[in-house]
Amino acid sequence: MLVTMSVLGLIACSDKGGEDTQIEDTQVEVIDPGPFTQVAAADTFTCGLRENGSVACWGTPLQETGQTSPPDDVVFTKIAVGRYHGCGVTVDETIACWGTPLIDYGQTQAPAALDYIDVAVGDYHTCAITADQTVTCFGDDSQRQITDQTPTAVQIDASGNLAGALTTTNDADVWGELGDDPNNQMDDGEYNPIPDKYVFVAVGSTQYGCGARGIEDVLCWGDSTQDVGQMSPPAGVYMNYLTAASYHTCGLESDGRAWCWGMDDVGQSSPPVEERFVQISAGLYHTCGVTTDERVVCWGENFQGQSSPPLDP
Repeated sequence: MLVTMSVLGLIACSDKGGEDTQIEDTQVEVIDPGPFTQVAAADTFTCGLRENGSVACWGTPLQETGQTSPPDDVVFTKIAVGRYHGCGVTVDETIACWGTPLIDYGQTQAPAALDYIDVAVGDYHTCAITADQTVTCFGDDSQRQITDQTPTAVQIDASGNLAGALTTTNDADVWGELGDDPNNQMDDGEYNPIPDKYVFVAVGSTQYGCGARGIEDVLCWGDSTQDVGQMSPPAGVYMNYLTAASYHTCGLESDGRAWCWGMDDVGQSSPPVEERFVQISAGLYHTCGVTTDERVVCWGENFQGQSSPPLDP
């Protein structure tokens, strides 16, 4: 879609002979990147994927590492952002990342020659799913974010030093930092997902996770010592999509209505009731969503501009 913009009005001026001449309006054709199809929120910034595959970011990271400067010559089909870097699945099914790692564990260097379909970004690690449903993680492994990855999955999420996935048998699996034990409490039932069948899984950086069950209530599990309500979903509300931050969680009903629970001191858990969404993403103290008419709507903290998406050309 092309948008015509007038950048110079009608101007009267005099030539060398003293007679007035007129300069006509100059018209510039600006390519409209189109509406948003996906949004990804981090601590104090947000990135959105446009219909044409370009990525726009807004807000200011607490520590600038280039995570709000995605490449402008890459066409993406899906994106994910973390505290220090971002990654996306490209139109040719590779992984392209941006941001200069504070500590380089290889979290922006995806294995080549794989056909990727999904990606998730943590603080210092990245996980992705290939076309044959194989899970591939790369980057920091100090909390076994890579060693303990599930072998196959159909959907994946990451946050902090944690990762989680919906397996091919509709089970929830989590790995990474699951407690205070430096040896990793992989066998501690407090951190393991509640056994059930799920349709979507999300993990939060404060060592918790939630699973959507479609036509049943959402189930959550995790570290109760940091529980401010993010593990207490509303009863009797059936969701098929989830997003988890540190202290609040949000989900979508099948009709697109958003629900959030947990910390709400700046309105991050108070979605607009009049809007309907196709996808949402929770940042540290804010939440953004793509509406059914392809707008981005945000709520919560905005001191860094993280809740102010750009206007269209």
